[in-house]
Amino acid sequence: MLAPQRMQSRFMPMRRRGGTIEARGVRKDFLTLSPSISLRESDDVAIVQADMGDGRLCILFAEGRGSAPKCEESLKLLEATVELLALVAQAPKDFQRMLREMNSFGEANDCRRATPRQRIFPEFIGSCNAVAEIERTMEKAARSTIPILVTGETGTGKGLCAELIHRYGVRSRSRFVVVDTTLMHKELALSELFGHARGAFTGASEERAGLVEEADGGTLFIDEISDATPELQGYLLRLVDEKRFRRIGSTKWRDVDCRIICGTRCDLKRLVDLGNFRADLYYRLAGMEIHLPPLRDRGEDIVHLFSTFLSRLCGEDGIDALSLTKDAREALLAYSWPGNVRELKRTAE
Repeated sequence: MLAPQRMQSRFMPMRRRGGTIEARGVRKDFLTLSPSISLRESDDVAIVQADMGDGRLCILFAEGRGSAPKCEESLKLLEATVELLALVAQAPKDFQRMLREMNSFGEANDCRRATPRQRIFPEFIGSCNAVAEIERTMEKAARSTIPILVTGETGTGKGLCAELIHRYGVRSRSRFVVVDTTLMHKELALSELFGHARGAFTGASEERAGLVEEADGGTLFIDEISDATPELQGYLLRLVDEKRFRRIGSTKWRDVDCRIICGTRCDLKRLVDLGNFRADLYYRLAGMEIHLPPLRDRGEDIVHLFSTFLSRLCGEDGIDALSLTKDAREALLAYSWPGNVRELKRTAE
């Protein structure tokens, strides 16, 4: 419901012609009333109308009976009721946005259920059984907010998987923040993630927010979580458990609401058994686990992916699309692709 640009109350006479109730100043699509409403020609009817904007009206009507003072009181009550409805129409923008998101998300899910053969994640290229199962799991993940653990060899598409879950999920209107622990200096990792207070360490000349705060309301994707230091694991455990944290060097607790998706090339369960990763953190991060198979196990998807990459490159360079020969297809299928999809894309380039 949109906020009204103008608000007015009107009291207008109505008359009945056959099965249609008519009133001056009221849009025609509001004139045909339910058969359960019966009005006698001798009745006086009052109309209170509020323009809700965007061409929509809020209309209340009442059959006038009794003495004049009582009728006047009834009319005042009707007018006050419409004014209250107008205030409801002026709900905060955040509330209206939330309703729009819920409606659009529900419509999208209804559409997906109605057309089961339609690709849910068209950006996730592939048609083998493993990919179909992964997409079904990704759809469930997108509808929830629990932590997700995406596993698979380097180059299998863990980052893409996490981004698609966010893009098609309930937090899609907020930020998707990526953290790669392999690229972070171990001594500065805590500061990069959680921020720091002024003077927290040498060089901290001013207070600074971290990536966790940037992801508030959205999704935080931590790639290669297996490389996290024991100290960082402890901070993440509190973040997942309590949804709050403290900047480095600060005593103030800050609340944050971000969904956490982690990726790893390692077998975290094995690292837990070896004592190299916290078991309590592992079980919290693996609320739902998605395993991406290596490219060598995806059969004809190798050819499909290569052809897709090749077609895109030809389009970017403005040349006619190239087709694969039989020998080229056999060579693609025979190779083991240790670098997986990433290596396949570079080969196409």
